[in-house]
Amino acid sequence: MKKTLSVILALFMALSVLAFAVSAQGTAINGANWMSTLEGSVPITAINMPGTHDSMTQYASASVIARTQTMSVSEQLYSGVRYFDMRTKTKNGKLIGVHGVTECKESYGLFSKTLLLKDVVESCKSFLSENSGETILFLLRSEGESGTALFSRFYDSCIAPSPESWFIENRIPTLSEARGKIVLLRSAEADGERFDNTNSGINFEKYPYISSKKMNDFRFSVISDVSGYPYAYMYVQDSYKLEGKKKTETIKNFLESDLDVNDFNICCTNAAGSKPAQLNAKEINAFLMSYNFTAGKTYGIIAMDFVTKELCEKVYMTNAPLMTKEAAQTNIPSFAEKYGFMGKFLEVFRDLFLKILLVFA
Repeated sequence: MKKTLSVILALFMALSVLAFAVSAQGTAINGANWMSTLEGSVPITAINMPGTHDSMTQYASASVIARTQTMSVSEQLYSGVRYFDMRTKTKNGKLIGVHGVTECKESYGLFSKTLLLKDVVESCKSFLSENSGETILFLLRSEGESGTALFSRFYDSCIAPSPESWFIENRIPTLSEARGKIVLLRSAEADGERFDNTNSGINFEKYPYISSKKMNDFRFSVISDVSGYPYAYMYVQDSYKLEGKKKTETIKNFLESDLDVNDFNICCTNAAGSKPAQLNAKEINAFLMSYNFTAGKTYGIIAMDFVTKELCEKVYMTNAPLMTKEAAQTNIPSFAEKYGFMGKFLEVFRDLFLKILLVFA
């Protein structure tokens, strides 16, 4: 009898866990709606978020070197990514997606069009219109272009047409304040004559890019208002020149640090060294998949190369103690692959080359 009761109790507990992941109406927590389950009073810094590094590079030209993602920004959103590293520069008067000197493209092929930043913004707005319980952290980075003109151009082309879609105050909002909006993190310089704390976004101008090869080189940097008064901090691991075990050990040590929920904690898992990004990501992502994440612990933003749905789920489900609400209904679209002229042939050739590298890596 006791054995039967034990089995029944175990079954009940298992069903209780399942009920957490699937609401009474049968709506599962997934990549498109996971934020809708969170308590809205928490600051966005208290939420563990999957992120991506060089987020727009799915179809980057010279892709073996410059490509760091296999999914478009829209696909990443529906997979659960909420922090995006958006690198841009001006070309022919328009802002385009770039990775260093490499341009990002709309599709794969010799004659594919350059990816415009305003089109990426539209895809973010489209996602939020269908999933209003979510928010997006949009790190705007100027790639090789100094001065204030780039941010002014970005504001005029991407924010001014629909300012209601953005959270552009220079302060850290709660999730409730940010829901349904794109939160601007601005590392590009803003013109102080035109922009102030109400319209310049959260000030990420002092984001620390860590080029040293020292392990555990974690850095604090201030987030200040337009007068220069610091009101918050970011704490960053961005040692991108580390590879292999040194990089995974550094990531592990950062994740296991005593992180403050009031800081922007950012762990960049990308590596750029002697191997192509995809080979580094193979090892690092395998480490992340095997890592024992603890629900309720603060990890902050984990920005990844070649992100997957499975990695996203591991990260966002660490927010389980904050998931007090029913998951919102959502519709995840199917994404058709895009190819320009000769695109399919070039992709097959590229993937064959990478598979050969992976075999001998």
